[in-house]
Amino acid sequence: MAPSKDQGKRPLRPQSAGGENPAKKKKGSPTEEPEPVKMRVARRTKPKDFNQVEVRGSNWVNVYAQEAQLAAYLSFKTTSELRQFAISWVCLSAKRYFSEAAKRLAKKQQFRFLNTIAGKREIDAVKDSPVTAWPYTAETGADIQIRQRKRIVAWCLVKMATDIETYNQATVEANNRKTHQEQKAFLERHKDVTGKNETKLELKFSTTPVGFPKPSMGPLTDLGENQLEVYNRCWEVLRYLGAGFHRQNWANRFQSITTGD
Repeated sequence: MAPSKDQGKRPLRPQSAGGENPAKKKKGSPTEEPEPVKMRVARRTKPKDFNQVEVRGSNWVNVYAQEAQLAAYLSFKTTSELRQFAISWVCLSAKRYFSEAAKRLAKKQQFRFLNTIAGKREIDAVKDSPVTAWPYTAETGADIQIRQRKRIVAWCLVKMATDIETYNQATVEANNRKTHQEQKAFLERHKDVTGKNETKLELKFSTTPVGFPKPSMGPLTDLGENQLEVYNRCWEVLRYLGAGFHRQNWANRFQSITTGD
């Protein structure tokens, strides 16, 4: 889907947690874990707000920086549900290979590749690590690097879409077990991550499970969507999760979550 032209140039402002920022402390005060925050209801995205996108176009929905709109794009009722889903095993597992490979890549490159029969076959043939199937290093030529990275990202999107189907059908116990494993692995991979001014970020997850809301990834064929829209939703969630590092809002979004009203 693509934003409608009559929606206006000014983007809608996403709704987020209300009240005082629990992670913001006064000078000299000891560092404390943020208190659970009630999340406001996500702004709903009506079908008329979007037009059908061209497969080879560049006007795919881009709402990873607008939390409430992203929540609505996945058919969640609240931003709290989006946050819970973003730190589930599905998203954390996909992010393992996605983040580095997707740097400075335009999403339309992956979508064009996935829209071909040959592309789908190449992706389906890889069952394990995509970085083993499509290796590259800093010394690899630019064209080859882009080719390999494009395939790694495409593989991550397809794998994530398949995993979401499993997640939506799984029991709470099964999702909780997998999520605990992936969160532990995620924290180990990012134990030295830094934010602005090279300040080390202390990443944590809530020790109390808060639920596993089910997204609706599409395609919504009655609105003219095709399978690529599913991958676009995956892309946007992974970008949103990554923004938790760069904007130093991890504690507010993912460390302490409660379900909204």
